[in-house]
Amino acid sequence: MQMHEHEQPWIVCPRRLLSLKNGNLSEYQSSIRRKISEYSGLNNSEKYYVWSEVKIKTEVSTVDEEMKNFDYTFDLLFQRLNEGK
Repeated sequence: MQMHEHEQPWIVCPRRLLSLKNGNLSEYQSSIRRKISEYSGLNNSEKYYVWSEVKIKTEVSTVDEEMKNFDYTFDLLFQRLNEGK
Protein backbone atom coordinates (compact mmCIF):
# COMPACT_ATOMS: atom_id res chain seq x y z
CA MET A 1 0.00 0.00 0.00
CA GLN A 2 1.23 3.47 -0.77
CA MET A 3 0.14 5.94 1.91
CA HIS A 4 1.28 9.14 0.18
CA GLU A 5 2.08 10.03 -3.39
CA HIS A 6 5.77 9.61 -4.30
CA GLU A 7 6.46 7.42 -1.25
CA GLN A 8 7.83 3.91 -1.47
CA PRO A 9 4.90 1.43 -1.19
CA TRP A 10 4.95 -1.17 1.58
CA ILE A 11 3.11 -4.41 2.25
CA VAL A 12 1.60 -5.52 5.55
CA CYS A 13 -0.90 -8.19 6.52
CA PRO A 14 -4.36 -6.55 6.33
CA ARG A 15 -5.40 -7.92 9.73
CA ARG A 16 -2.45 -6.21 11.41
CA LEU A 17 -2.88 -2.94 9.56
CA LEU A 18 -6.64 -2.48 9.33
CA SER A 19 -8.72 -2.04 12.44
CA LEU A 20 -12.47 -2.31 11.96
CA LYS A 21 -13.34 -1.78 15.61
CA ASN A 22 -15.56 1.04 16.81
CA GLY A 23 -14.01 3.73 18.95
CA ASN A 24 -10.67 5.47 19.01
CA LEU A 25 -8.39 4.68 16.09
CA SER A 26 -4.77 5.60 15.67
CA GLU A 27 -3.82 8.05 12.93
CA TYR A 28 -2.60 5.30 10.60
CA GLN A 29 -5.75 3.18 11.19
CA SER A 30 -7.97 6.15 10.32
CA SER A 31 -5.87 6.82 7.23
CA ILE A 32 -6.16 3.20 6.09
CA ARG A 33 -9.93 3.25 6.55
CA ARG A 34 -10.18 6.40 4.42
CA LYS A 35 -8.00 4.87 1.69
CA ILE A 36 -10.00 1.63 1.59
CA SER A 37 -13.22 3.62 1.38
CA GLU A 38 -11.78 5.82 -1.37
CA TYR A 39 -10.39 2.94 -3.46
CA SER A 40 -13.37 0.63 -3.05
CA GLY A 41 -16.19 3.13 -3.46
CA LEU A 42 -17.69 2.21 -0.09
CA ASN A 43 -20.10 4.80 1.25
CA ASN A 44 -18.82 6.30 4.53
CA SER A 45 -22.36 6.91 5.77
CA GLU A 46 -23.26 3.19 5.51
CA LYS A 47 -22.49 0.34 7.89
CA TYR A 48 -20.86 -2.89 6.69
CA TYR A 49 -20.36 -6.43 7.89
CA VAL A 50 -16.73 -7.47 7.48
CA TRP A 51 -15.25 -10.95 7.38
CA SER A 52 -11.52 -11.56 7.31
CA GLU A 53 -9.63 -14.45 5.72
CA VAL A 54 -12.65 -16.10 4.11
CA LYS A 55 -11.91 -19.41 2.41
CA ILE A 56 -14.19 -20.79 -0.29
CA LYS A 57 -13.63 -24.22 -1.76
CA THR A 58 -15.69 -25.44 -4.68
CA GLU A 59 -15.71 -28.12 -7.32
CA VAL A 60 -17.13 -27.58 -10.82
CA SER A 61 -17.31 -29.65 -13.95
CA THR A 62 -15.80 -28.46 -17.21
CA VAL A 63 -17.25 -28.79 -20.72
CA ASP A 64 -15.29 -32.06 -20.97
CA GLU A 65 -16.97 -33.21 -17.75
CA GLU A 66 -13.72 -33.07 -15.82
CA MET A 67 -13.99 -32.01 -12.21
CA LYS A 68 -11.95 -28.92 -11.27
CA ASN A 69 -11.30 -27.82 -7.70
CA PHE A 70 -10.92 -24.18 -6.75
CA ASP A 71 -9.64 -22.98 -3.41
CA TYR A 72 -10.05 -19.22 -2.93
CA THR A 73 -8.99 -17.14 0.06
CA PHE A 74 -10.13 -13.54 0.44
CA ASP A 75 -8.31 -11.24 2.87
CA LEU A 76 -11.44 -9.21 3.54
CA LEU A 77 -15.08 -9.33 2.43
CA PHE A 78 -17.42 -6.39 2.96
CA GLN A 79 -21.23 -6.48 2.83
CA ARG A 80 -23.42 -3.45 3.31
CA LEU A 81 -25.71 -3.73 6.33
CA ASN A 82 -29.30 -3.08 5.28
CA GLU A 83 -30.82 -1.74 8.47
CA GLY A 84 -34.54 -2.29 8.95
CA LYS A 85 -34.75 -5.13 6.44
